[in-house]
Amino acid sequence: MLVVLSVAPSEFDRAKQLLEWIRDLDGRMPKHRLVILGTFYLDMKELTELQRVANQAFSEVTLVKQNVPAEGGWPRRGNALFKATCDWIKATQSKAPAPWLWLECDCVPMRAGWLDALEQDYQSGGQAFMGTIYDMPFPHINGVMVYPHDPILIARWMFANPMIAWDLAEAKTVMARGYNTPLIHRSLKDPKTNTPHTFPKAEDLAVVRPEAVLFHGCKDGSLINTLRGREHLVEAPKAKDGLVGAAAKLVRRLVNGETYYHSGNLGDVVYALNAIRLAGGGGLTIGRQQSGTSPCSMPITDAQFEKFRPLLAVQPYLKSVGYAKTYPEDIVDLNRFRDDWNNGPLRKETGIHNLCQMHCHTLGVADKFRPYETWLTIPNPIRTGKIAIHRSARYHAQNFPWADVVKRYGDRLLFIGTAEEYSEFQREFGQVSFWRVKDLLELAQVIAGADAFIGNQSFPCSVALGYGQTVWQEAWFNKSADCLFERENFFTQRNRVEEFETWL
Repeated sequence: MLVVLSVAPSEFDRAKQLLEWIRDLDGRMPKHRLVILGTFYLDMKELTELQRVANQAFSEVTLVKQNVPAEGGWPRRGNALFKATCDWIKATQSKAPAPWLWLECDCVPMRAGWLDALEQDYQSGGQAFMGTIYDMPFPHINGVMVYPHDPILIARWMFANPMIAWDLAEAKTVMARGYNTPLIHRSLKDPKTNTPHTFPKAEDLAVVRPEAVLFHGCKDGSLINTLRGREHLVEAPKAKDGLVGAAAKLVRRLVNGETYYHSGNLGDVVYALNAIRLAGGGGLTIGRQQSGTSPCSMPITDAQFEKFRPLLAVQPYLKSVGYAKTYPEDIVDLNRFRDDWNNGPLRKETGIHNLCQMHCHTLGVADKFRPYETWLTIPNPIRTGKIAIHRSARYHAQNFPWADVVKRYGDRLLFIGTAEEYSEFQREFGQVSFWRVKDLLELAQVIAGADAFIGNQSFPCSVALGYGQTVWQEAWFNKSADCLFERENFFTQRNRVEEFETWL
């Protein structure tokens, strides 16, 4: 992958520390190239010194410098630097067009293999842009992202107004054609004052999502310094390390994470994954046995778990996945979400009517829940050119236009689910194609590679929502529409079909 690192004179020391860290993490990376983009005022000697360090890591390092100084402050200077990059790539890389990563000096790779992971996730995501959604000043994919060869072909108004930062100018277009990856984490200590994080102690690393391979939001070098000295985290700390009591417990969790327990249903577990991710990750154990919580009517069997395991195993924030035939000890019981869900006064006080958000409340991370954030990693989507559809035996709405869907889209529809569900759907609404999946990872891959998803409140729908697929949901408004997400590409029967079609 081609990486572009922008550097201003005030960022020289930080850029050199970053390049030394990249070198020490991965050594030589023969697959990846680097462009160091210096502003007009960056001394050529400093650029050459950065190139010397970068040559020890990247297969090829190119120096590019602005020809004229950019006028004004932020965002005009940033826009000019980014536009210079787009112009240079378009002019020099047209023989082998490829995506590229925009990197800034307050970014820090979190582990070896970070560029390989980003490249693979971009290829799996199947979208033009890949980054992380940041909600300040409004939801957008932050500028540190992977871009297509010529982003202006898609987001043509990106530079229309020099007083609007390029990643904000075309926010809706980029989000519509973008993939919200869990591998990049953008965060500020205080977004209102643009104050970055500092990481003076190992415990401060808990700020970074465990699945992230690239963190964006540290300007003082402390994150790299702390990562370099984190060897004591490999083993559980002892009293002699000065880490005892609550502090020692915090560091152990940083290394090993909690172990979470859930009995189902399958869709409930998918929604719980977002809460686990936001809580810092950990292990997940599935089992039928419950203790002291509102019961699950259809707990997951060991046979169902074996079909579920491949999808769970590829989630980067799950450190382990297993099945327990008896109620396990020393776990965080996520079945408690049902007690919270059935608590009328609590629901009224919090205003929570979404199963995913309720799991976050149960784990104490409801303040981190964002309805537009995705949380499922689905490698190698299966491209069918079809609209994936599903309808389970439960949660039916009387006014969802299934007959019109079949009439309108016909052979573009591809049913996923059980053979019984497929037969019942055809009996009621007409003939459509059917994909018999071998396991739930393959089901997820079909959903991820589809043009869109249409279905009721079911496990396949939870997968589509977790991945960020365009969803037209048969919402159960007459009793409990508990899987509604405030997103631009989310629709129910209360929307006009024309709104859904704009996303096809």
